[in-house]
Amino acid sequence: MLCWSLCPWSWSLLVSLVSDALLVSLSLVLVSLVSDALLVSLVQVLKTRLALRTTGQFSGIVHCAKHMLQKEGVASFYKGYVPNMLGIIPYAGIDLAVYETLKNWWLQRFATDSADPGVFVLLACGTTSSTCGQLSSYPLALVRTRMQAQGQSTRTLQRGGGSGFT
Repeated sequence: MLCWSLCPWSWSLLVSLVSDALLVSLSLVLVSLVSDALLVSLVQVLKTRLALRTTGQFSGIVHCAKHMLQKEGVASFYKGYVPNMLGIIPYAGIDLAVYETLKNWWLQRFATDSADPGVFVLLACGTTSSTCGQLSSYPLALVRTRMQAQGQSTRTLQRGGGSGFT
């Protein structure tokens, strides 16, 4: 504290460090979103297509990717991306809220001498909160999986050339 009050440039240094840290944090969030959009979504769609294929339809992951690219275009690798992103919000919110609520309830009710609930209590709170989060986001996960499994382009479906979720 004494150093901050003695150095006239210390406040500007602190402000620049905080703004640099904020810039780095925002950059990391942007990199995370881009990598998710480019890699994770692509792998999820390929995994779903390979899991639902008929025997002998694809010889491997590369063959499946080439087939999707040739028949449906680049957009086919990102089917279900919006429901996936929308599903993260209720999952994370409910998971965190239920976990903290259960942990605080246990601490108020049973922790008389310690603020540490213990491993088994934390495990039970985490399991319960994760289950609640999964249950809340399952409808969006189902929509995402059905969209990823769709083997036809949306233009074909709009013209009435497909049944939708095949």
